[in-house]
Amino acid sequence: MLIDEKKLELFRTADTYAQMRREAEEIYAGFDDEIPALKFQDFMDFKWTGGRALFEEKYFMRRKRLNFTALICLLYQRDEDMEKLHDIIWAICDEYTWSLPAHINSEWQWENAEINIDLFAAETGFALSEILEIFDEKLDDYLKARVRREIKRRIIDSFLHNHYHWETQEMNWAAVCGGSVGACFLYGFQEFFPLVKDRLLKVMDTFLLGFGEDGCCREGAAYWNYGFGYFVYFADLLKTYTNGQIDLFKKEIVKKTACFQQRVFLNANSIISFSDCGDTASVLPGLTSYLKKIYADEMKIPEGEYDLLNHWDNACRFASFIRNFIWTSPELLEQKEEPETYYYYPDAQWYYRRIPHLVLAAKGGHNDEPHNHNDLGNFILADDQSQVICDLGSGVYNRAYFSDDTRYLLPNTASFGHSVPLIDGEVQQFGKERAAEVLCTEENRFFIDISTAYDVPELEQCSREFLVLEDIKLTDSFRFGSGEHEIIERFIFNMRPTIEGKKIIAAGLQMCIETDQAEISCHEETTTKNNRKYYAVDCKFVCGEGAVFSVRFSPSAKE
Repeated sequence: MLIDEKKLELFRTADTYAQMRREAEEIYAGFDDEIPALKFQDFMDFKWTGGRALFEEKYFMRRKRLNFTALICLLYQRDEDMEKLHDIIWAICDEYTWSLPAHINSEWQWENAEINIDLFAAETGFALSEILEIFDEKLDDYLKARVRREIKRRIIDSFLHNHYHWETQEMNWAAVCGGSVGACFLYGFQEFFPLVKDRLLKVMDTFLLGFGEDGCCREGAAYWNYGFGYFVYFADLLKTYTNGQIDLFKKEIVKKTACFQQRVFLNANSIISFSDCGDTASVLPGLTSYLKKIYADEMKIPEGEYDLLNHWDNACRFASFIRNFIWTSPELLEQKEEPETYYYYPDAQWYYRRIPHLVLAAKGGHNDEPHNHNDLGNFILADDQSQVICDLGSGVYNRAYFSDDTRYLLPNTASFGHSVPLIDGEVQQFGKERAAEVLCTEENRFFIDISTAYDVPELEQCSREFLVLEDIKLTDSFRFGSGEHEIIERFIFNMRPTIEGKKIIAAGLQMCIETDQAEISCHEETTTKNNRKYYAVDCKFVCGEGAVFSVRFSPSAKE
């Protein structure tokens, strides 16, 4: 990795980065004298209780210490800081395993935990490989030798002698694990790289399959930053190592995927939060700058703010952190362009439409997607500031969240926590066969059938149509074989709305119910993640063999 000394000098001295330097120094000064110990009870907590916090808080604090100590060493080049960098590297080499306990799931993995390669073991190997490259002669020879032995044992030899489940997964694990493992080979063990080159390239191709042909990251914006970011980091190293002979950036799907970021921001830092994603995000300045240089014509810089210190990254990933200081081009990031007013991802079935003061994002898809939520027909409406009708995004990552028996009992993942109908009390079901049928997609119209999502024997049709002109009209149509049926049209609000008859107002959004017989109520709920409050507005009615429900959305200032 080439360190740009001129750029580093800019970060060291320019007034523009004074606040960044102060924050970095405060974080660095706040570290305890003692590196947090990873105790046996902490390690076993997930196996015993399903909890992750006891171990992971300390584990990621160590990675945060590694990141900021390395940064301070780069900025100020003081001997006392280098001593602390040696200590945290030594402590990480001492760790029983670089894997998280939550990712040790099989008998083989428990018996071979020391050499198990999960996301964070791979990332740790990548981080230490780059630190050896960056600091080289400033590190003690004995420490460097130990780091090399640990990478060789835990990553290189383990990958050479074992095959991992993530090698065939069309999601972020393939890119993060495969890309990080590949980086370990390219940095310190190039003599072995020919043995794994084709295998790693196949892993990268598998990862890209997850984007379909349209380049949509169905895992959401956070996982675009994460998975696609690690793909880019490895592709860059591979291109350099092969003198440009292997250039993954020439693939059309890579270019399409690079453009996903510019299409996921709603307003400011508010983003589309389908799947396991938060409702806000920062632009990774290093990754975005790098991609803009490659795809200058296609890639646009979104309106979102960028964060050099990666405050958003609770896992404290060194690869993205250090590239903010190596790849960031402030002059490129200033080239922000107006967002698109319409786009549609045909493979993912994501529809996006912007009108003055409102942005709509809606989805079809199926209910067995990566980081799946049961959410056919779900939608987000944002005003000029943030999501108003929202998607709750990810829940608390623990055993219950990733267990098939309990995952869809939670509001973040179950359809009752999304803006979709409940039919005869039934929520949507899990499965790839629970798929939306797209009936029409035009700039001003998105029309889908979501009948297969529900286990309601008499249900023959459940369709949802968005018509976007000066305002946004939602129409749901139902048809049943016989009998009476109770329908609850649910809308998930980010803040408590005001209900005035059939008019519902929240922030910059006004919602008008156009169905006469609907009984309207609102109840406050709380998710387990940060005790987040949300508000479910229910429009309940009973119908016979057929019913149409419609609602119109407009900016709240509109008369």
